Amino acid sequence: MIKAILNKLPTSQKFNTDVIWNIASFGIMGVSGIVLTLIIAKFYGPATLGVFNLTYSVFIFLSQLVAVGIHLSILNSVVQHMDHEKEIQTIMNAGIFSTVAISILILFVIYFVKDVFGVLFHSSGVVTSLVYILPGLFFFSLNKLLLSFHNACRRMKAYAVFQALRYIFLISTLIYLVSISFDSNKISIIFTISELLLFLIVYIYSLRYVKPSFSKNIVYWCKEHIYFGFKAAIGNLLTVVNTRIDVLMLGIFASDKTVGIYSLAAMFVEGFNQLPIVVRTNVNPILTKYKFQKSDEELRAVILKGRNLFYKLMIPLGILAIILFPMIIYLLKLNKEFYNSYLSFSILMVGSLFSVGYKPFQMILNQAGYPGYQSLLVFLVFMMSVLLNSILIPLLGMIGAAMATAISFVSIIFFLKILVRKTIGIRI
Repeated sequence: MIKAILNKLPTSQKFNTDVIWNIASFGIMGVSGIVLTLIIAKFYGPATLGVFNLTYSVFIFLSQLVAVGIHLSILNSVVQHMDHEKEIQTIMNAGIFSTVAISILILFVIYFVKDVFGVLFHSSGVVTSLVYILPGLFFFSLNKLLLSFHNACRRMKAYAVFQALRYIFLISTLIYLVSISFDSNKISIIFTISELLLFLIVYIYSLRYVKPSFSKNIVYWCKEHIYFGFKAAIGNLLTVVNTRIDVLMLGIFASDKTVGIYSLAAMFVEGFNQLPIVVRTNVNPILTKYKFQKSDEELRAVILKGRNLFYKLMIPLGILAIILFPMIIYLLKLNKEFYNSYLSFSILMVGSLFSVGYKPFQMILNQAGYPGYQSLLVFLVFMMSVLLNSILIPLLGMIGAAMATAISFVSIIFFLKILVRKTIGIRI
């Protein structure tokens, strides 16, 4: 089905093959996120699942601070200098130096203020869990940088394999920890182990293309990366945090147990949303080429055709997921309290389906050379989500979180249309 749809798009055979590889990787990534949640729900219960997902949400938030958007500068710069091998070497080495220096500095700060998270979420377990993810954040920032480089060079098969390995390592490590009855507040160490193993593999592979070196332009590119990265970082940070703002804010207003029950629904929807993210990763370099090498009308045609095809693919899958969700809880014999997440799941899925056609093109502003407007787009959606969650969670609990998040999913369509029209001058 997917291959048939891709063949209808004005893309090359390589693009179609790359997308299929990354969809296979998506299968592992999406299922793995769900499997992680189910394993913790089955063997540790709702409260531990709540602590784990709060820590996971904090990990996602902090990972963007540590990376500081430099990987986005790599993605943009490498594509534009694809025919200049020496310049790419300088671009990459500058990116690595900048990332290492900034990430180490930020991680020291995070360690000394870690108790703030315990106060914020009323959970000592989150503080204990947080300590075990800090080394993983350092390796995550480097992995993000290297994977963005291979994305820019369109080595999407390798990209797909590496992304899948991250989740394979996570599940394998969690299964081992469960088998030895590891402390529930420390199972977040799976993120550090996974990122370390992935870094060793990605770095060895990357040595074929990037050699450690210095050149006269390296200082220039360090400045460029940091400047571009900081401009794009806010948008990228909020893009990622938007996927977890409901869990984070529910953690502020509700117990670990409530967060755990809601997290089951949220993780299933997040797994479902991996497919448009996978397509977006492959589409991003294509959008840049269409913007700078072809006409705006051709760019618009690609976006509209892809949007329509994606709606046709995803809506039936989403409806099927709503039907099957309670059956999964029953068949796996999870704690009966997890049935309380069904309404939240249905609301989240409906909101996701309304906006799913635009998700593969969500980075169009960044790829067209407007990182500031990309940040503005995500900031608007973020503020919408925060405002609605802060109003609805105290009134309706996890149902309020689901309603607020579903509305924020839909809002991105309107904000994206307005900003693309203002900057690029096309209607999508």
